[in-house]
Amino acid sequence: MKSSNNSKIFKKPISQKLSISLLSACLSYGTIVAATATRAEASPGPREVRIVSSLSMLSAANTSSLSLLDGQCDDDDLDCLQPAECNEGSEEECESVNCDESEEECEPEPIECDEGEEECEPEPTDCDEGEEECEAEPTECDEEEEECESEPTECDDEEGCESEPTECDEEEDNNCEQDGQAGTAQTGYVNPNPIADTTEMSVEKAAADTASRFLSQATLGADYPLITHVASLGEEVWLEAQFNQPIGYLYPYTHYLTELNLGDSEIFGSPAKWHMHAWWTQVMTSPDLVRQRVALALNEIFVISQNVAEIGETPYMVSAYYDLLLDSSFGNFRDLLKGISLNSAMAVYLSHLNNAKADESKGTFPDENYAREVMQLFTIGLFELHQDGTRKKDINGNDIPTYGQSEIRGFAKIFTGLSYNSDEGFGAEDQRQEDYIKPLKMFDAYHSPGEKHLLNGLIIPSGQSGMQDFEQAIDNLFNHPNIAPFIGKQLIQRLVKSNPSPAYVARVSAAFNGVSDGVRGDMKAVVRAILLDPEARATPSQMTDNPGRLREPFLRLLRLTRSFNATTPDRNYAGGPGGDGYEIQQQIRQYPMYAPSVFNFFQPSYVPNGELKEAGLVAPEFQITTSTTIIEIKNLVAWWVQSGELEGAAGNLSPQRVSFEQELTLANSTEQLINRLDTLLTYGTLSQHTRNIVKQVVESEPEPLLKVQKAIYLIATSPDFAIAL
Repeated sequence: MKSSNNSKIFKKPISQKLSISLLSACLSYGTIVAATATRAEASPGPREVRIVSSLSMLSAANTSSLSLLDGQCDDDDLDCLQPAECNEGSEEECESVNCDESEEECEPEPIECDEGEEECEPEPTDCDEGEEECEAEPTECDEEEEECESEPTECDDEEGCESEPTECDEEEDNNCEQDGQAGTAQTGYVNPNPIADTTEMSVEKAAADTASRFLSQATLGADYPLITHVASLGEEVWLEAQFNQPIGYLYPYTHYLTELNLGDSEIFGSPAKWHMHAWWTQVMTSPDLVRQRVALALNEIFVISQNVAEIGETPYMVSAYYDLLLDSSFGNFRDLLKGISLNSAMAVYLSHLNNAKADESKGTFPDENYAREVMQLFTIGLFELHQDGTRKKDINGNDIPTYGQSEIRGFAKIFTGLSYNSDEGFGAEDQRQEDYIKPLKMFDAYHSPGEKHLLNGLIIPSGQSGMQDFEQAIDNLFNHPNIAPFIGKQLIQRLVKSNPSPAYVARVSAAFNGVSDGVRGDMKAVVRAILLDPEARATPSQMTDNPGRLREPFLRLLRLTRSFNATTPDRNYAGGPGGDGYEIQQQIRQYPMYAPSVFNFFQPSYVPNGELKEAGLVAPEFQITTSTTIIEIKNLVAWWVQSGELEGAAGNLSPQRVSFEQELTLANSTEQLINRLDTLLTYGTLSQHTRNIVKQVVESEPEPLLKVQKAIYLIATSPDFAIAL
């Protein structure tokens, strides 16, 4: 795990004070709640998230003293960094200047350091040649110091030196930034969908901010060239072009690695996780940016989890599941519903694989798990809805259930007789990898005969084949009036905002129902309606009703890597042992297809106690917002800003790298640097208070790279970035 090592960036006392106060305060639970609550007070122009007033909520959480941001702390008074209170049982999350050496997360004062302590960070005035982690003044850099950060204008060829990528020692594969050689040598795989042009176009900041905000909803992250391209082309034109981009499937790269027959490889890790190499490759390089974003959103509705070993260790099974989501993102919802019901990963996860008809002699009955979840979570929900997403009421004012036990039993019978499409027949367990890609096969001998009672009084007659029953059941779900508002609202929550107005939900429901193009379930129409709706496109200063959402922890990290165009010639974007991002999952408790249950990492109706609940709002992402995840996000961002990696190298594969090349050209112009980062990360909504703090830190730092790193770090760990307006 990556320990907190923020003083590598914030070495000066004033910088250290600002970093500790801003990070522990701004990322605190109370501050984010308060920042969300201030949205209705936004005035014309960029929003003002009044952090100082928001920090009044922190005393109850015992997270930080307000004196640092209130100007009551002298620059040389390091004791002022002591938090107001810290429980003895939470040392790991308490950021104190007094700290035991065994506390990995603690950030002690960097004033004294023994030479044998690798992790100790002394003042950067002296640096012995044998201390790899020591960061000397950037004017001189010895050849043996791999981590020494010299001036970027003059640089030797050592590893870790950030010189111009014109020359590269062939023996230094791990840190060499020369284009392509390691990737070609190590994998030989050519991505058929390379990333688009990276030319920056000249646009006004206001136009760039508007495009950046659109892309923050429509994609998993956009770099500056893409922002300027969309600002020049127009959002609607660009979105229509996205519908026709080639699909970045997982299966081709997963299959390629499988065919290499490497076994457990030090380079690629376990074959059981090669689909995650494929996932990262496509998310970072494929041009179908909107499709990749929608697929990840669908993944949080139609949930499977790699925590189930049979799924997580079967690359073809996971690839087939995710490729189905990619296909369906711009397809028809009925095809998605049918495909998910016949998908091997879903059948394993919700136990309708090899689900046989009742056998009274054995006392067995059809499994009801998938029958229940396909209604409750995947299509119609628990209660009848109006098309604007509000609940219908009976004459007594009570919610009206959508289904009961009779319907559960009926659908359980529908999903009997399904097994792998292989020559081994019904009941087979282990299969060839190729069999996991195919839709499940119906075996009529194991399918429940007789009538099935489904939704809205539909009775499936007896005497039909299993697939006839199945198709009619899919139609019964697909044509239920609840499905449009139920799915539409959740997609709005994932892409745009946690609390859409009923009118917004109604407009998206109309698109699902085919009002715009006459086709029910057209996902292109749904995505178009969500992203181009007036409520989504209103500028932050125009918003008056519950704007925004809390960014999911993993999406914050992913957006940073894409915003600064992280690259690796070996497609080792996640890094770490195995290259599958396992350490990220362990630290922030969130990772694609690793949800703890079928209810995802968080539920769409979740709301924490406090102001949001009192206001009748929901905040789904707060369900995984804890003191631990707050600290770990800060640590991961710090590590990434320093190293350019999410995790270390895997074997001799190069990890992802970011150069901050364009930002370095603005290092000596603080205002221009902050403006660019504001457009890139917060689309013109960076609060004046955060600006002032970033400006003070940047202007006190002489070294260009550290100027850029500190600015990115502070903005990326501020409420301005955490809350997506």
